[in-house]
Amino acid sequence: LFRGYVRAGGAPRYNLADPKRHPRLSAMPDAVLRLHVASGFRPGVGDVMDLQGAPIRAYDAAKHGPFYANAWRWTRDPRYAWLLVHVFGQGALSDAEWTAVCDAAAGQRDPVLHGGSQVLEGFGFATLEEGTASADYRHKNAVMLQTGIGSGHAHCETLNYEVFAHGLRMSSDLGGRASSMYGRPQVMATRVHNLVEVDERSHNGGTAENATGIGWIEAWKPYPEAQLVQASGRAESHPQVSRYSRTLAQIVCDPGNGSNRTPSAYVFDLFRVAGGSVHTWCFHGAVSEAFQCNAPLQSATSATASNYLSRYYPGSQREGVAPDALEAVWKLRRKEETVDGFVFQNAEKKMLGSLYDPAAPEKFTKVTLFGHAGDTVLVGNWWSKMVSGGRFFNFPFLHVRAEGAALSHVYPALVEPYAGEPFVREKRMLAVEGAEPGAEAPVAMRVRTVFGQTDLLFSGIRTDAVYRVE
Repeated sequence: LFRGYVRAGGAPRYNLADPKRHPRLSAMPDAVLRLHVASGFRPGVGDVMDLQGAPIRAYDAAKHGPFYANAWRWTRDPRYAWLLVHVFGQGALSDAEWTAVCDAAAGQRDPVLHGGSQVLEGFGFATLEEGTASADYRHKNAVMLQTGIGSGHAHCETLNYEVFAHGLRMSSDLGGRASSMYGRPQVMATRVHNLVEVDERSHNGGTAENATGIGWIEAWKPYPEAQLVQASGRAESHPQVSRYSRTLAQIVCDPGNGSNRTPSAYVFDLFRVAGGSVHTWCFHGAVSEAFQCNAPLQSATSATASNYLSRYYPGSQREGVAPDALEAVWKLRRKEETVDGFVFQNAEKKMLGSLYDPAAPEKFTKVTLFGHAGDTVLVGNWWSKMVSGGRFFNFPFLHVRAEGAALSHVYPALVEPYAGEPFVREKRMLAVEGAEPGAEAPVAMRVRTVFGQTDLLFSGIRTDAVYRVE
């Protein structure tokens, strides 16, 4: 259309199909390719998705050939050449163009299957990716941190993150819209994401539950086998919050053997928050068939627990008190069964498809939260029973709550997605001499693994301070 307009004598500056004048045009195909995590999973950002869905490509092999043919003409990007040769075909490209495409594609790899760590600016997420050389999804690890701004189909999820390992979503966004048919509590709420909720209210753009806060990346260091990302956020709904930031590091302990032993990596998660009178740290693991927690739990009978957990599945609400190192483990669902009208599927099989091996070790997500002894532990099952969409879920979500005036906290945690047996042998906080209190507190931790690896982890936000670690 625009080219025809120019050929008919129209002003070239109005030709939106000219990538030199309008560079966003040539950036679009790049963004589509980068809308993948762990070499094929779609990022769980807002709206509707299947939290036990298999990897799927963001492009349509039947329809997007002309789009990537033009992208090749504009950019000569060899990734697009690979797609044209292996996915879309020659189409309307001339024989001379096709020869150039084939030459450019030689030696290239699938740009999605072998995608690496990235920051997708604009859309708003950063990933830490390991195992990118492998063509097997099961040998990849990834963490995705969200910072994007959205409304309409958005969730209140600024600084939420997802964990991928063993070819699986080991902690996933829930997808879905505001209607309770997509899940209860409402899937857009901050409390059903891996976040810290302040003052029992979702973090959003003011009054709308379907709008995000504002987030931005402060650091992104994709060093091999020890990658890091740091981001901060603000929300109009929470003017009382002066700090809201998260640091994530993905640490590889064993790269696997490329065959029957998948890689082992853990996530070091550090959330800093200041302001407000109620802080609730929230986390959930994989779609699960079993759950364990080292805090003694009983039926939720206190006014606080009854109120906070009122929308979770009836009979699942429990409460307790956190020890200094609070642990919880979710066992990824394999068991297919129908319970109380919920038609549960084998989540591992659904995500892995033909790669599923029932003889392989079962998969688990473990989280350990440090330094919050005495805080209230609240557990309740988020649930969805959408018969028409086949959306059946019912599994536990973990919340750790503190109350007081002008709260300021740091939440150090380890997330371990593992197969069979845990690979972290020891993990403990180390004393830091000269540490500030609250959200500015430096954090030191030692982690030992069954592979003989010892990691010393440290995080501090002050550049003018000197600390002595135990």
